[in-house]
Amino acid sequence: MPPLPWATKKTVAEADPVTPAVTPSAPPRTKAAALSFQCPSCGGSVQVRAVGSSISVVCGSCASVIDAKDPNHAVLSKAAVNMRIQPLIPLGTRGKLRGTLWEVIGFMQRVDGSGQYNWREYLLFNPTQGFRWLLESQGHWSYVIPLHERPKKGSGNTASVLGKSYRHFLTGQVSVQYVLGEFYWRVKVGDSVQAMDYVNPPEVLSIERDKSEETYSLGEYLLPQEVRSAFSITANMPAPIGVAPNQPSAFDGNSDLRGYWGAFAAILFLIQLLSLMFSSSKVLDVSSFNWEKNAATASFSTPSFEVTKTSGLQIRLQAPVSNNWFEISGDLVNEADGDTEEFELGVEYYSGYDSDGSWSEGSQQGSKVLSSIAPGKYHLNLQGSSEMERMSFSVETVQGTALWSNFVLIFSLLSAYPAFMLWRRHVFETARWSGSDYAGGDDE
Repeated sequence: MPPLPWATKKTVAEADPVTPAVTPSAPPRTKAAALSFQCPSCGGSVQVRAVGSSISVVCGSCASVIDAKDPNHAVLSKAAVNMRIQPLIPLGTRGKLRGTLWEVIGFMQRVDGSGQYNWREYLLFNPTQGFRWLLESQGHWSYVIPLHERPKKGSGNTASVLGKSYRHFLTGQVSVQYVLGEFYWRVKVGDSVQAMDYVNPPEVLSIERDKSEETYSLGEYLLPQEVRSAFSITANMPAPIGVAPNQPSAFDGNSDLRGYWGAFAAILFLIQLLSLMFSSSKVLDVSSFNWEKNAATASFSTPSFEVTKTSGLQIRLQAPVSNNWFEISGDLVNEADGDTEEFELGVEYYSGYDSDGSWSEGSQQGSKVLSSIAPGKYHLNLQGSSEMERMSFSVETVQGTALWSNFVLIFSLLSAYPAFMLWRRHVFETARWSGSDYAGGDDE
């Protein structure tokens, strides 16, 4: 993205009806009729619409800059380039924006220091409200007002004005590439300033400096359809490209969503906690076995046990493994109808010494939960496996264990949409800050 040339020159008397600003002195305003004369350089017709306020006017035929205050219309400078750009909104077009009828009286295209990125600025005029700017960059539009209060530099890369803080986005050199119409300062192709932009979507604070002055402005993001409707634009509007520095995110500010998610998550955690605290568990069976790798019979069965109510069953395995592993493959057998539910359960434990001292990982105990087991008589059929030659192990069957599986499933479903929105916000903000001085860094 190019540096954003939001700042206008000089001042206006009143704040914008939507965006507040302070109100020091301003260029004189007038309701005088438009003034027409012939260009001293080429003889083409030149019109001044903001009579008494405009300081210079650029001839639409030869691009000469003419002194609008001089009764003899002295030529300040002649065009150094022959490029011709047709504004999307022609000079003289009137449109109602933010409750005020504006007339487009000036147009210029500016370019960043690299010469790769350019954007277009339309100067708006109203005899009682003064000047505003309409800016289009890569299909994104902003409505810009001058500020008369000097922004204060904050901690880090921030600046604040009118009680609001903005984060630094980009600093760069910008220059005038093409100019047309009238302006309230003397402007010509090649004029250059240093622009610093600070963002707090949907607004952008801009500070511009040259050798003689420092100016400030505040821009607010506009949707293209707002501009089209305001100025009755029939031509094709430029399609927005990428994410503008001050473009508001549709994936941000969802405080209601975050609030609801937090409330439901808290309730879910509370229910699970109460389930763990008040669940009544009952040991149904504890059986011990001696397993041998090459034994003729490597299968075992537990005694029968009775499940008295529909609940979860926890199968607990304990085996004194050391730098090895042990697994069992099991079947929970319903003795009434022969139905089975298969499960696998294993333990592993490793330890040793290295340059950092002793270490260990794994455990000699493990568990598996079988959910929603109906009442009835059951037993376990077990088969062991390991790299060891023999192992003594025990299996404990417990009824009424609080299940984590349902909690995890519900919590995952509850968090899916907020997580998706968080990811989309990250993608959006990454795209926004990819054009800043902090591209590739932390955008939060």
